[in-house]
Amino acid sequence: MCKFATEEETEFAKTLTEARESESRSHGVIVNSFYELEPEYADHYRNVLNRKAWHIGPLSLCNRSLEQKAQRGKQGAISEDDCLKWLESKSPNSVLYVGFGSITEFPIEQLHALAIGLEASRQQFIWVVRTGANGKETEDWMREGF
Repeated sequence: MCKFATEEETEFAKTLTEARESESRSHGVIVNSFYELEPEYADHYRNVLNRKAWHIGPLSLCNRSLEQKAQRGKQGAISEDDCLKWLESKSPNSVLYVGFGSITEFPIEQLHALAIGLEASRQQFIWVVRTGANGKETEDWMREGF
Protein backbone atom coordinates (compact mmCIF):
# COMPACT_ATOMS: atom_id res chain seq x y z
CA MET A 1 0.00 0.00 0.00
CA CYS A 2 1.32 3.43 -0.96
CA LYS A 3 1.29 6.12 1.72
CA PHE A 4 1.10 9.67 0.33
CA ALA A 5 0.69 11.84 3.44
CA THR A 6 3.58 12.16 5.82
CA GLU A 7 3.22 13.13 9.46
CA GLU A 8 4.49 16.63 8.60
CA GLU A 9 1.84 17.09 5.92
CA THR A 10 -0.82 15.93 8.36
CA GLU A 11 0.39 18.47 10.93
CA PHE A 12 0.49 21.16 8.24
CA ALA A 13 -3.07 20.34 7.15
CA LYS A 14 -4.16 20.49 10.79
CA THR A 15 -2.52 23.91 11.19
CA LEU A 16 -4.26 25.21 8.05
CA THR A 17 -7.62 23.98 9.31
CA GLU A 18 -7.07 25.69 12.67
CA ALA A 19 -6.07 28.92 10.90
CA ARG A 20 -9.21 28.87 8.74
CA GLU A 21 -11.42 28.24 11.77
CA SER A 22 -9.74 31.04 13.70
CA GLU A 23 -10.15 33.44 10.79
CA SER A 24 -13.85 32.61 10.46
CA ARG A 25 -14.37 33.58 14.13
CA SER A 26 -12.42 36.86 13.84
CA HIS A 27 -13.76 40.29 12.98
CA GLY A 28 -11.31 40.51 10.06
CA VAL A 29 -7.62 40.64 9.30
CA ILE A 30 -4.85 43.22 9.30
CA VAL A 31 -3.00 43.30 5.97
CA ASN A 32 0.56 44.57 5.57
CA SER A 33 -0.27 46.27 2.28
CA PHE A 34 -2.36 49.14 0.98
CA TYR A 35 -5.41 49.24 -1.26
CA GLU A 36 -3.71 50.98 -4.19
CA LEU A 37 -1.06 48.25 -4.41
CA GLU A 38 -3.47 45.29 -4.37
CA PRO A 39 -7.00 46.52 -5.15
CA GLU A 40 -8.13 43.22 -6.69
CA TYR A 41 -7.11 41.29 -3.58
CA ALA A 42 -8.75 43.82 -1.25
CA ASP A 43 -11.98 43.84 -3.29
CA HIS A 44 -12.05 40.04 -3.49
CA TYR A 45 -11.58 39.72 0.25
CA ARG A 46 -14.39 42.17 0.96
CA ASN A 47 -16.86 41.39 -1.85
CA VAL A 48 -16.37 37.66 -2.50
CA LEU A 49 -15.19 36.32 0.85
CA ASN A 50 -17.35 38.84 2.74
CA ARG A 51 -14.54 39.49 5.25
CA LYS A 52 -13.21 42.71 6.74
CA ALA A 53 -9.61 43.71 6.17
CA TRP A 54 -7.68 46.70 7.44
CA HIS A 55 -4.85 47.63 5.06
CA ILE A 56 -2.23 49.31 7.21
CA GLY A 57 0.97 48.64 5.29
CA PRO A 58 3.58 48.68 4.33
CA LEU A 59 4.68 48.48 7.95
CA SER A 60 8.34 48.22 7.00
CA LEU A 61 8.34 51.91 6.13
CA CYS A 62 7.76 52.88 9.78
CA ASN A 63 11.42 52.21 10.71
CA ARG A 64 13.48 54.96 9.11
CA SER A 65 16.66 55.40 11.16
CA LEU A 66 19.67 53.13 10.71
CA GLU A 67 19.25 51.82 14.25
CA GLN A 68 15.61 50.93 13.63
CA LYS A 69 16.47 49.25 10.32
CA ALA A 70 19.19 47.20 12.01
CA GLN A 71 16.68 46.04 14.61
CA ARG A 72 14.33 45.07 11.80
CA GLY A 73 16.93 42.60 10.66
CA LYS A 74 18.19 43.50 7.20
CA GLN A 75 19.46 46.51 5.28
CA GLY A 76 18.71 47.05 1.61
CA ALA A 77 21.39 46.50 -1.02
CA ILE A 78 20.69 49.94 -2.50
CA SER A 79 19.67 53.16 -0.81
CA GLU A 80 16.06 54.23 -0.68
CA ASP A 81 16.95 57.48 -2.48
CA ASP A 82 18.64 55.65 -5.37
CA CYS A 83 15.67 53.33 -5.72
CA LEU A 84 13.16 56.20 -5.74
CA LYS A 85 15.23 58.20 -8.25
CA TRP A 86 15.34 55.18 -10.55
CA LEU A 87 11.59 54.58 -10.20
CA GLU A 88 10.77 58.24 -10.84
CA SER A 89 12.74 58.09 -14.09
CA LYS A 90 10.41 55.34 -15.42
CA SER A 91 7.01 55.67 -17.06
CA PRO A 92 3.99 54.96 -14.85
CA ASN A 93 3.05 51.25 -14.66
CA SER A 94 6.26 50.19 -16.42
CA VAL A 95 8.11 48.52 -13.52
CA LEU A 96 7.27 45.11 -12.13
CA TYR A 97 7.62 44.58 -8.37
CA VAL A 98 8.69 41.02 -7.49
CA GLY A 99 8.66 39.81 -3.90
CA PHE A 100 7.81 36.51 -2.23
CA GLY A 101 7.37 37.71 1.33
CA SER A 102 9.58 37.46 4.37
CA ILE A 103 8.94 33.79 5.14
CA THR A 104 9.83 32.29 1.77
CA GLU A 105 13.43 31.13 1.35
CA PHE A 106 14.54 29.76 -2.03
CA PRO A 107 17.60 27.63 -2.74
CA ILE A 108 20.39 29.52 -4.53
CA GLU A 109 19.78 27.57 -7.76
CA GLN A 110 16.14 28.62 -7.80
CA LEU A 111 16.99 32.28 -7.13
CA HIS A 112 19.48 32.16 -9.98
CA ALA A 113 16.86 30.65 -12.33
CA LEU A 114 14.35 33.34 -11.31
CA ALA A 115 16.94 36.04 -12.01
CA ILE A 116 17.63 34.64 -15.48
CA GLY A 117 13.89 34.49 -16.20
CA LEU A 118 13.29 38.04 -15.00
CA GLU A 119 16.10 39.38 -17.13
CA ALA A 120 14.97 37.36 -20.15
CA SER A 121 11.50 38.93 -19.85
CA ARG A 122 13.04 42.31 -20.75
CA GLN A 123 10.61 43.86 -18.26
CA GLN A 124 12.03 46.47 -15.90
CA PHE A 125 11.67 45.20 -12.35
CA ILE A 126 12.48 45.65 -8.70
CA TRP A 127 13.11 42.33 -7.02
CA VAL A 128 13.18 42.00 -3.25
CA VAL A 129 15.36 39.00 -2.39
CA ARG A 130 15.55 37.55 1.09
CA THR A 131 18.97 35.97 1.41
CA GLY A 132 18.39 33.96 4.59
CA ALA A 133 21.03 31.40 5.59
CA ASN A 134 22.71 31.55 2.15
CA GLY A 135 23.37 35.30 2.28
CA LYS A 136 27.00 35.15 1.14
CA GLU A 137 26.24 32.75 -1.73
CA THR A 138 23.37 35.00 -2.91
CA GLU A 139 25.59 38.08 -2.83
CA ASP A 140 28.23 36.26 -4.90
CA TRP A 141 26.03 35.46 -7.90
CA MET A 142 24.17 38.76 -7.68
CA ARG A 143 27.49 40.58 -8.12
CA GLU A 144 27.80 38.87 -11.51
CA GLY A 145 25.45 41.47 -12.98
CA PHE A 146 21.96 40.71 -11.78
